[in-house]
Amino acid sequence: MDVIRKRLRGINAATIFLSYHKLLNESPPGRRRHEVVYETVVGDLILWRAVFTECLAVFLFVFLAAGSSVAWPGGNAPSNLHVSLSFGLVIASLVHCFGDVSGAHLNPAVTLPLMFYRELSLVRGLLYIVAQCLGGFLGAALLRVATPTDPRYDTTLGCTLLGENVSAGQGFIVELVASLQLVFTVFTTTDPRRKDNRIPPALAIGVSVALGLLFAIPFTGASMNPARSFGPALSAGNWSNHWLYWIAPLLAGLIASTVYRRLFAPGTLIAGSKPATTARRRHRQRVEEEAETGSIHGNTLEEDVSERVALTPPHHADEITNNVTGSHIITDV
Repeated sequence: MDVIRKRLRGINAATIFLSYHKLLNESPPGRRRHEVVYETVVGDLILWRAVFTECLAVFLFVFLAAGSSVAWPGGNAPSNLHVSLSFGLVIASLVHCFGDVSGAHLNPAVTLPLMFYRELSLVRGLLYIVAQCLGGFLGAALLRVATPTDPRYDTTLGCTLLGENVSAGQGFIVELVASLQLVFTVFTTTDPRRKDNRIPPALAIGVSVALGLLFAIPFTGASMNPARSFGPALSAGNWSNHWLYWIAPLLAGLIASTVYRRLFAPGTLIAGSKPATTARRRHRQRVEEEAETGSIHGNTLEEDVSERVALTPPHHADEITNNVTGSHIITDV
């Protein structure tokens, strides 16, 4: 209870809405070492450029990818393979173009887990999701304007709808699994600690999107992205079973992120070992006590380093000694 009270005592509006964990590149294997950083919103052109980028990217995604599903008369109706490849190629291109600007989330199911694990501030995450939904609507609206008004054309204009005789429960399962493999691919290929970089992340994510569509189009229209479903639904006014296109991908995003972080991330088993866990808990407790007194004594920090070295496998001891330095309080998660 004392630990909980100490944590609650340091919580304020800035901590809740603006703070996030910045992962340090020199994190040793088995540890996600970070420093707490606070977002700047007013006058931060980099932040607003990133928000605009998310809106622009989803706008292009919906207009180009959903546009490939329009059924043209005269035997030119697109096949599932045609639509799947279009979605996958568009996503791969956009991730490659905008990855360094905003992270190229393009999907609330990717943004939400980063907010949940505080790798993205609450303010930035909410702005991203609003921008993604706005971009999806603008793309679907422009697609509606650009498509000839003829009953022979597909009037859904990219809306994600359940297939014939597919129940809402069945559609939920399909969307959950398809979204899970997509978000898992995103976190796997973009983790900076992974050494296997033979396939570019943009290509891997594009292939994952195409795979999900090849499987799920007959069942649900294959959304895997709430913003992608929201834009066409708002533009066409078609909200049939729209709830599952939000709940299933968002739930899948949280599950995929948690499973990857706890089980498959590099060094997970090392980080979960009893000595490392004990050292991390004692380190956190000592940092809290020092923060409460308002001072950090050199000898205490040296003792803490020695304690962590003693409780850590030999091949990580030197890395810990070298990394617990500087003007920032660096913690392990």
